[in-house]
Amino acid sequence: MGVQEKYQAVLEQTSRVTTFALTLPMLVHQRGLLQLHRQLPRDLLQPSLYNYGASPPTSVLPLGVCEGDCDFDSDCASGLTCLQRGLNAGPVPGCNGRDNGKTDYCVSRNASPSAPTGPSPTPPAPTSNSVSQDFKLKMYWEEGYYWQEETFERKWCMRCRDGDCEIGDKLYIETCSDDGVERFDFDYVNSEEVLIKVHGTDRCLERSNKEVYIRSCDSGKSSQRWWAANGGFDEYRFEISQLGATNLCVTQRHHPKADELIHMEPCELPRSSDTSFWERCYSNEC
Repeated sequence: MGVQEKYQAVLEQTSRVTTFALTLPMLVHQRGLLQLHRQLPRDLLQPSLYNYGASPPTSVLPLGVCEGDCDFDSDCASGLTCLQRGLNAGPVPGCNGRDNGKTDYCVSRNASPSAPTGPSPTPPAPTSNSVSQDFKLKMYWEEGYYWQEETFERKWCMRCRDGDCEIGDKLYIETCSDDGVERFDFDYVNSEEVLIKVHGTDRCLERSNKEVYIRSCDSGKSSQRWWAANGGFDEYRFEISQLGATNLCVTQRHHPKADELIHMEPCELPRSSDTSFWERCYSNEC
């Protein structure tokens, strides 16, 4: 072997020794971190909840994982979904911390809570029922709807917050099994329009711009006469609108959760989230 070849061999050997000497501490350090990572409690490895409030500033949109408050999936970064939550919803999946309020957070689509075991309820078959008294007004649900990232129905109905609809009250949604859920009557004004009356009273739903209030019944007021934009009040489902505002529908707008306000929105918004239809629900059904 010539001098040049010997010199090249020494350089290669020196390089291998130097590389090993530099790499060994890094491997030891990484192995230690990996071992520490395995020993940490799982919740410390998850992002913490952060609430920007009901109207996050545009500078933070789209929201990141475990950030809120969101209303739609479009409020969240790519790959995340807006987890719609009810009161006292407990832990947010995939996030560290706890929020017992109504804040909706962006979470990974894979972190959404799963439905309880057992078959999903079968939606009622379409029927035509002329009975129009003493029923709850329930948000219509059918198999295939995906409210709150859930494939099962919770049954949401209209109610006044104090459980007793008085003049000037607004309406909210609550689970239909709640004792305070109101019952209603349809009082037909003509072949297309009805008064929606609190059962057994002379109090009716009335629209004021986009708000819905309880007022003394007056069939002469167009703001109290309700029209089915789709379906029919004697059918198995219907959208609640008015002939003077056919572009607006009664809704709580997006995937339902407890204590959300009932009001009027452009119909395309609740239609886009499968929350535009209502149905009559009797005691033996809800």
